[in-house]
Parts: sequence; structure tokens; C-alpha cells
Amino acid sequence: MKGPSSLRTIKLAALLLAIAVSLSAQPVKEPTSAVSLERSQSIVYTDSTGTTIELDKIPGRIVSMGPNVTETIFALGAGASLVGRTDYCDYPRQVLEIDSIGTLWQPSIEKILSLDPDLIVVSSLANEDVLSALRKTGIPLAIINKQSSLAGTMEMIRDIGLLCGKQNESERLADNMEERIKAVEAKVAGLPRPTCYYVIDFGQFDSTATGDTYINEMIEIAGGDNVAKDGKYWTYSKESLAEKDPQIIVLSSHWGSDYEDTKRLFTTSSVYRDLSAVKNGAVYPIDSDAVDRQGPRTAQAIEDFARIFHPQAMEH
Repeated sequence: MKGPSSLRTIKLAALLLAIAVSLSAQPVKEPTSAVSLERSQSIVYTDSTGTTIELDKIPGRIVSMGPNVTETIFALGAGASLVGRTDYCDYPRQVLEIDSIGTLWQPSIEKILSLDPDLIVVSSLANEDVLSALRKTGIPLAIINKQSSLAGTMEMIRDIGLLCGKQNESERLADNMEERIKAVEAKVAGLPRPTCYYVIDFGQFDSTATGDTYINEMIEIAGGDNVAKDGKYWTYSKESLAEKDPQIIVLSSHWGSDYEDTKRLFTTSSVYRDLSAVKNGAVYPIDSDAVDRQGPRTAQAIEDFARIFHPQAMEH
């Protein structure tokens, strides 16, 4: 089907790249990060590839190559150090005033060099050709690829805090998020778990949170029973969806002003329109950026899922 906006096409392209990487790449060993912050403010950090980065001071000019990295830097109060971001880094709003280096998988190396960064921080989405080119620049490069689980998300936040000289702030943020998540678990404990399906994309290409994804973990914590948990690699067949017939549909709202049009398209299309959730009006929007970008808004996303699955329990 044709997407209702160019933004949806861009988001789908990013998702397809992520799926291609997960299908083709060898598993990356994620060693325990080694970071030290001495009185001299020097930093020694071992990233997710086992590469050790040495900085003689807290970086004052950082290029972020990941929306979740950008959000985290701002959430820790280090936004003033950010001099470059990708086209997809759009939260918080003041990020848009920062120079863009291009897309996640085709950034401008020339633009990055012109920004004269002290550090480049890369999240999980980056192709090896780009990483190779960045390494050749000699600019310190930290690859943080830990977001396959909620525990990894907290590690990422703490790592970025250490790299930015915001260790105390990152500890407070991660601790607060963990407390909020535990509060959700306590509120939904023992309640019936409604069957649900999270729609990332639909039509010719159906994408959802399968059992091997971090979003499945979020859904379970929020008290839902993900019908696609037996799937893999973010894909699920319409036949399986129809057979499972979930009670609740959670529809990704990354289409912005086109969301209502997209909802109408979903609820009137073959297969989807026959689902019990659609017939019963149990189709709900959720902020997909908060869900998909593991970082400071992850606890909020879990709370949002829980409000859909257990609205009465979340009122207290």
C-alpha cells in the first residue's frame, strides 16, 4: 500500500535497515564497559566493539549518530556540547537548531569533519562502511550497541553520562526510570493479560514487535500478552495475526498528522478489518518515538502501554 506520508517511508527505510542488519550481521560481543573519570577529567572507555577510547578531557563538541543518543545527551543536561546530529534526531525540539550530518546510514563525513568534534557517539544503526570511514578520520568514536534489552538501555544511559561528564545525572535518570518501571510491574501484577499486537507497519510489509525484540519485553512488563511473541526479526504474517485475533491493537503513531487517516486505512483493509480488536473499537495510538527509541522516554512508553492494557490500574 502507499504510505500516507513521506515520513512513514523514511521510517520504514530505517526499520528495513535494522532488520537487514539483524539478519546478516554476526552477533556483536558487548563487553562490560570500562570507564574511568579521574580528577584530571580524563576518560578511558571500552565500547560495545571492544575498542578502547581515551579522552584527555570531557568532550565539549560531540556528534551524535542516533536519535536515542541525542535525547539522552539532552536529558542529562549536556545538550550544549552537541554540535552535530542526524536527520532523525528531532527530540527535544531545540535539537533542530543543531547542524545535521545527514542520515543514519549515509552521513556526510565532510560535514562531520567541519564540525571539529572531540567525540562521535554511534548507536545501533550504522553500516560498517560508515564506521570504517569514521575510524579513518582519527576522531574518537564510541559505539554503544546495548539497546537489545531494558537493562542495556540503562547501561547506555550510564555510559553516555560518563562520556559527557554527567555521571551523577545519568545515575539519577536511570534510577528514576527503573523505579517507574517497577511501579508499573507492581500495578499490573496478577491482572488478566489482554492479547495485543503492536503495529509498526502494515500492508505489503507487516512489521511488529516479535518475541526477539526489546518492545516485546516492554509489552510484557506493561501487562500485555503479545500475540507476535512467536515471531522473529520484526515481521509477522497476516495469516498468523488473523489466527491469533488479538483483543487490542496498538497502532504506532509516527505518522503524525496522518495518524487518523492511517488508522482508517488499517481498520478498513482486508484481514485487519476482521480482527476482533478492530470490530470492538480497541485500536489505540502510542507515541512510537518513545517506544522505538530506547532512552530517556522508555519508562514513559511502558507506562503508555500499561494505560492501554490496564487503564484502571494505572489511575492509582
